Amino acid sequence: MNRLRIFPIIVLAFALLANAQDKRETGNNRTDPKGEEKSSGSSKDRGEDRTPKPQPPPEVPQTKPVGVTYPPVVPPPPPAAPMFPGPPPVPPDVVIAHRPNPEPDPRRKIFQAELEDCVESPLKAGYDFGAAKVVSCEDSTVDIYLSHAPNDTTYFLVPEDTDIKDIGDRRTIAEIRGFRPRNWSQTHAAPVVAGHVYVIWTYSNDFYLVQVKDVQSDHVSFDWAWHSQLSRKVAEAAVQKALEKKQQEAERDAERKARGPVFGK
Repeated sequence: MNRLRIFPIIVLAFALLANAQDKRETGNNRTDPKGEEKSSGSSKDRGEDRTPKPQPPPEVPQTKPVGVTYPPVVPPPPPAAPMFPGPPPVPPDVVIAHRPNPEPDPRRKIFQAELEDCVESPLKAGYDFGAAKVVSCEDSTVDIYLSHAPNDTTYFLVPEDTDIKDIGDRRTIAEIRGFRPRNWSQTHAAPVVAGHVYVIWTYSNDFYLVQVKDVQSDHVSFDWAWHSQLSRKVAEAAVQKALEKKQQEAERDAERKARGPVFGK
């Protein structure tokens, strides 16, 4: 009984084995959606492989290199030719315009002052030009002071580091433009005379002009103004140079006289 049951199974196994062997020999036939049969054979049966082959990169055209300067330099345009040919223009010298009527120097403003005798009123006898005020004749800032001598003469006196000289009678101090910085009073004193102008050279190298307006035994009124400034060292050098020049001229004159007259044809 059992043999009868196993027999159909064996027959079915042989049938399946034969079917599989037949498929291996004939290949797998497939039908595409269009109803055409396609063979699943090898690549040789299908012909050339349709897979796209890699292409070489496109060739870059070779161009001639060109020199470039950056930033670009643009040459300036050539100068225009002159309308009338001739020599190139020459720039004029520096010209300084001078006003025909220049305004007066504000520092040369004229002031008025009064001084008393140094013995009778010492606090009112001195004057400080820098501060433009009356000071004591014994003050360290005094530039000029007044003293009435026993011989009944009134004097202007200045300290040892200041010089003074009388330049004579003048109409006004505004008309005085220049003077020679020499012939100063050796005693640092000058008699006071109405109408006369005095030059005071202070220790600060400033020149001041003083013109007497009224003179009394113990009182003097005057006008004054700042004039200019000059270093004493510069003045001494100028005086020395003038003396040397004068001496050289004298020596040349002596040589000419020693040689005697020269006669020409």
